[in-house]
This record gives sequence, structure tokens and C-alpha cells, in this order.
Amino acid sequence: MTCIPFTPQQCYLFKLSVNIWTRRGAAKLAGLPYNEETVTEGLLLDLQINFPGDVRIVPFTKKREARIGGDWAWTFVGRDGRSNQGMLVQAKRLDDDDRIYDSLYKKTRLKGESQLKLQLVRLIENAKRYRLPPVYAFYNHLNDDSRIPHFSCGTLAALYSRCPESWGVALASAIEVQRAKPDKSFDRHRCHSMPLHCLLCSQGTGQQSAMGSSDAAATALSRLFARSADTEDLGSDFSPPFEPAAELPYIFRKAERVHRAREMDDEGTIEELSTEFPGLAGAVIFRDGEDSDRTLSPPADWPWPE
Repeated sequence: MTCIPFTPQQCYLFKLSVNIWTRRGAAKLAGLPYNEETVTEGLLLDLQINFPGDVRIVPFTKKREARIGGDWAWTFVGRDGRSNQGMLVQAKRLDDDDRIYDSLYKKTRLKGESQLKLQLVRLIENAKRYRLPPVYAFYNHLNDDSRIPHFSCGTLAALYSRCPESWGVALASAIEVQRAKPDKSFDRHRCHSMPLHCLLCSQGTGQQSAMGSSDAAATALSRLFARSADTEDLGSDFSPPFEPAAELPYIFRKAERVHRAREMDDEGTIEELSTEFPGLAGAVIFRDGEDSDRTLSPPADWPWPE
């Protein structure tokens, strides 16, 4: 049987994007709302239940005040546990006319602030503060899928498949999004975006490097930010190539401690996170599983044509 040249983690991100594309399409057809917070909530739940390996999701607010929207800190930890690559993620949804990300340059005000501030500016400021590359996650569905870039994934190209559904979630450098301002159009932002599964690209081998997903994420983010390397406001914080860090950044170490405390129903520590990391919705920590480089066989519902 033909094997899929994806690792289990990469394959799961692929299927997650396909699911979001399908759900967004169904919601549009039914005339039902399917906003960024709803999509993010479902995405996080799916990751918690089914992602290969160990996933720890830590909201930075109490359950009754849970805030799914906002910036989420993600990090991928290699199999040896001694390398990790983080990123700061903000989600935006393509409108139902398939034209623009209408809230892309939206202004907001945090509690205690006197002035409105662009969410984009806040994302980049937080990214510099926590030394995490700032990334947009675009939630997409297009009725005319010919507008999806052809063969944006080299692995799919080698299999003679476009698979536009893989663009259900696409990632873009926030620096490129800033450079495109005030253009909110899909057609502009597709030029510097990549499908979510490309974040853990295995270069068409279906196997991870010895460092695991941390190395794959660092390589993909370096490619995503390469176009921005000459931007004056990029600074040394986001200059590629990125290298996985040996020590888990403080924000994730603190989140893991709170995760353990939460199992003992200690909401006091969650209150600390909300105070210490204002503007962040939470953290997601992915740790590679033992079978992270297992070769996969295609499932019956694999979405590209035979």
C-alpha cells in the first residue's frame, strides 16, 4: 500500500485543516455563524483529544471567564525533551464572501488600558516580549478553490495533488501581514501563507529528524519569516534562521506548573497567569510521542483524488 510521506503529527495537522475547511463550508451553506472563537475552541479540543503525542492546553483565565480569542503561545518539544520551538499565534477568519479577513486590522482595548490598539501591534509587541515569532492562523474556505495557490506544499505536489482543503488553516508571518496593511484580502495574504501541516514538514520523507517536531517547526518558521529578513522593524527577535531552544521558555514552564496545579483544582495559580501575561489567552505545549516517525498508510477518507 502507498505510504503517506507525513509524520503522524504532520498528518494530524493536515486532517485538522481539512476538517475546518469542511465545517466552514457547511456553516456558510447553512447560513450559520462560525466565528474565530468557535473555530479556535474546536481546534483546541480536537488537539487535546487526538493529536499524536502529549498536548497540554492551559487557558490563562478561570473556566467561567475563559477567553478563547486572543494570542495563544504554542511550542513544539522534541522527543528528547531538550529542544523546543515556540510561536505566538493569532487567528483570523476569512469572511463568508471569500474576500477579506475583515477583522485583521481591528483595534481593541485591554482591561486597564485607556487607548485602543491594533491587535496586530499587540501581537508583535507580545512576540518581542516573549521572544516568540508572531504568526497568524487564517481560517479559510473558498467556494472557488482555484484561488488556492497551486502546489504550495512540495510533498503534495510530488503526489500530483493540490488538495485545496489543506488551506482550512494557513499560517503567515505577522511581519508580512503588517507590511500588507491595509490590504485584508485573501488574494494578498495567500502570497505569504502556507498550509498548517507545512509547519511540521518532513521534507517528503514521512520521518522526523533526530530533534523531532521542534526542528521541523524551526525550519518552517525560518522559511515563513525569510521574506521579512530585510524589514527594518523585524529586529533580532525574529531574524531567521530560527534554532530550537534547549530550555523551555518561562511562559511555558509556568504554564506547565499551572497545568499540574489545575489538576488539583487550584484556580489561584491560573489567576497569576492572567496577571503575569496580560493579553494572552493561553499556552499549548506539544511533546512528541514515541511513534512520531511512524510511516503512515492512507486512510479511506484521504481527501485528494486517487
